Amino acid sequence: MSRSCAWDARAIAVVAPASLGLVALVGLAELAVADTPPTSPFDRGKPKAATSPFDRGKPKAATSPFDRGKPKAGPPSCATAAALPCPRRDLDAPAMVVHTSTRGHLERLPHADADLAAVAGAAAGLGRDDGGLTGAGATGLDTTWSVEGAPIDDPRTGGLGLTVPVGFLEQVAITTAGAGAARDLGVGPAVDATLRTGGAHHAARARLWLGAGRDPTVRARAPGEYTLARGRYASYRAAVLEVTADGPVATVAGGALWYAVGLAPRLADQALVRDVFRLVDRDGDAAYDRDLRGHLTHERIVSHRRDAVGYAVPLLARLGWRRGAHQVTANLLGEADRTALWLVGAETDAAGTWRERYRGTGFATWRGRWDATAVTATASWYRSREVIAAQTAAGAGPAIGRDAVPPLGLSPTGDAADDQVRAGCTDGGAADPAPLVTNCPQAGFYWTGGVGAIGEVTVDRPRLAVDLVHTAGEHRLAMGAVGDDVRAVLVRGWSGGYRRRWLGMVAVDERLVELGDGPETCDGVPCRFIDEASRTLRTRGLAAYLADTWRPAAEVAVEYGVRWQSSQLGSALTTRDWLPRVSAAWDPVGGGRSRVFVGWGRYAAALPVGLGERVFAGPASLTRFDATGVPADRVVEGTGIPVADDARGTRVDEVLAGAEVGLADVVRLGVLARSRHLGRALEDDRGYLGAAGRTGPVAARREFTEVAAWLDGAPTSKLGLRLGYAWSRLRGNWPGPIDPVEGTTLGLSTLFDYGADPAMTNALGALPNDEPHRFFAEVAVRGRWRGLALDGGVRATASSGRPRSARVGGDQAFLIPRGAMGRLPSQTRASLHLGARRGRLTVGLDVYNLFDRRGALAIDERYSDDGEAIAGGAAGDLVWLKTATGLAASRNRGYGAPLRFQAPLTALVGVAVEL
Repeated sequence: MSRSCAWDARAIAVVAPASLGLVALVGLAELAVADTPPTSPFDRGKPKAATSPFDRGKPKAATSPFDRGKPKAGPPSCATAAALPCPRRDLDAPAMVVHTSTRGHLERLPHADADLAAVAGAAAGLGRDDGGLTGAGATGLDTTWSVEGAPIDDPRTGGLGLTVPVGFLEQVAITTAGAGAARDLGVGPAVDATLRTGGAHHAARARLWLGAGRDPTVRARAPGEYTLARGRYASYRAAVLEVTADGPVATVAGGALWYAVGLAPRLADQALVRDVFRLVDRDGDAAYDRDLRGHLTHERIVSHRRDAVGYAVPLLARLGWRRGAHQVTANLLGEADRTALWLVGAETDAAGTWRERYRGTGFATWRGRWDATAVTATASWYRSREVIAAQTAAGAGPAIGRDAVPPLGLSPTGDAADDQVRAGCTDGGAADPAPLVTNCPQAGFYWTGGVGAIGEVTVDRPRLAVDLVHTAGEHRLAMGAVGDDVRAVLVRGWSGGYRRRWLGMVAVDERLVELGDGPETCDGVPCRFIDEASRTLRTRGLAAYLADTWRPAAEVAVEYGVRWQSSQLGSALTTRDWLPRVSAAWDPVGGGRSRVFVGWGRYAAALPVGLGERVFAGPASLTRFDATGVPADRVVEGTGIPVADDARGTRVDEVLAGAEVGLADVVRLGVLARSRHLGRALEDDRGYLGAAGRTGPVAARREFTEVAAWLDGAPTSKLGLRLGYAWSRLRGNWPGPIDPVEGTTLGLSTLFDYGADPAMTNALGALPNDEPHRFFAEVAVRGRWRGLALDGGVRATASSGRPRSARVGGDQAFLIPRGAMGRLPSQTRASLHLGARRGRLTVGLDVYNLFDRRGALAIDERYSDDGEAIAGGAAGDLVWLKTATGLAASRNRGYGAPLRFQAPLTALVGVAVEL
């Protein structure tokens, strides 16, 4: 067994028995507790029937908010797939795998101030990367997000584009595999949330949470590394208020009119804690002092805070009407937030920017359902506006960077702490503690004045979708169409109109210009200086599908369908795909209590509007060098990447098989085996955007294999239990639209810029999201003790560490095969929720990362900047690493140093009141 697999086994050996032990204790406790109505602290005042799994066969009341005021139903049955967690899927593809969580279940878990992004990972095989929620061998930017069918993912890059608090939700459905032709999703999993709904009675609740956490981990210095300034966000401190209400309004036109509203403002401390250091030479030997480990000795000049308070204000407003076969809803879901962004190596005014975002979606849905026909039409409009601006008035001036800390008195000046830094770094004079060395040998630039880059991005996405389903005998026919039109307006510029860098006595100015006309001259060409540049990008998407689900017997279902999908990026690129999908399921037990299924499907990714930032030419820029008073200019005109004639979009194929068995309102057990294959990838290849590998012998590869198993308990029972484990393997050379080193590339990485040299060959291996083992457990319980209604929950996760690579520089060139340097340590995390209620008042405690795990999530993979790749080599071969000229290659002393860590322990105390 390899060392990484041993770590995986140990992590799971700790987490799994602990979770199962808790389940056993809870089961014994439940046997000892009298059968009482559900006592979740968030269900006060609502009469409910007992829903313990020990009460199977007893009549139960319907607990969906849509059933308030209606006659109570009998025992739930899987025959119609109406009760959770039934295996049968009447309204979806027979082989589709969906995991559903209800608000009642989520609020018994440690999700005090959580939102949709935090709670959506409760399914076997899901993980997270820098882009968000991952699954199905895809990246976080490939996951699609929606609210009752209306998209809320970011049209610019992908990933979640809106914050939705748990209190606004009714349930969350996560599709991980086997989606049919009717599903509008790309090459990753899909998350769809259902919002809370008004019923026959008014219900209102207010919750207040106050939280604090430990200091986050700061990256350790590498041997021989000097860091002038180190900074981190202050330890977590936040206050969250959530107010929700829903209920009936009136009877209008013979139908029931209802409402649901919510507001969840949050304040958070986003101060920068900053330490500034200099090097020392206490023995006066003209060499920097080092400790016993060989690290340079740092002496702190100043430690101070730069205060900032961020906020976020999500809101919800819904109005619905239902009468007979018709349901209509009008919905508004939005958010305004402000986040402090910091530059550590800068003085006060140059250090801080605000990122302000205003995001939301408005959508209206009509649903008509008759005996054999159902129609759904949804019109939505998603809009986001993001502004990056200086925190202070002085920060709106030009940014000035120097290759050394400026002396005291040189304009622009900062505050008292900045003056201490200038004084402590000044060389020479009676106050210099080390006159034989440079106190602060700054690498890079130390910034004063303005904040530098500023900008604004506004994105609009109107969308219309129509779906029609008709049942005729043994067949269920479904067809539909969807179209959207995305428009993004990007504005960028420099604070104060330009940026200046000093290289010794040489001033280097950068600014945006318009060429061809104007009062200025740029490298001999007439031009006009501009403070900002704006451009507009467009994408359009169209899709239509046709599917038939044939049920030759009550226990057998076969679905076959095709989806046509088109995605257009302005006038430069149009992709079109035919996506056939077929699946079948058999219920050997009968009554909807089991499912054995197989399926095959083809999926394609839509073009993000952010891709246009690279395809279409941007603004021209002027760089002016001035050392003697006679400037020298260099003009760089904005250029784009040409599109190859045969360019087509990214596409994957999936084949799967699995089985589920379960009982309504009790439990569901399932297993899944599947394989995903990258059919083609859209990537820049030697300067052209097209099929990855089109000009060389190496094509894009991404192969994913997974075996998963899960147990889903009934979300309404007193014992809520969910377990999931997945073994998977992700191999290939194409990282997708995001890479942990290159960042968000949207497919325009450096991977195919190297043709067929050994670095390209070495790109094949374990991809960044390859985590062979993933396990999660959720246990939620409730009961009564001495007149108190108690509830509690635990969520624990364990996963393999990510693969480690040795790269040339910071791109997709690898010295030895990708992933050949082993793995990071396994990641484990456990969180706890406790709650107690008396009357209308509830108190709660949530603790995230209970054992304060601080595992590394990413490391510095830059091994060398001049080494020659060793085709097919191993880690031991790096001892002999050479340059192209045969000399010993340089090595990055910081290779392997952790760059990002798990969030530290955080605790929140809350109070909830039913109004």
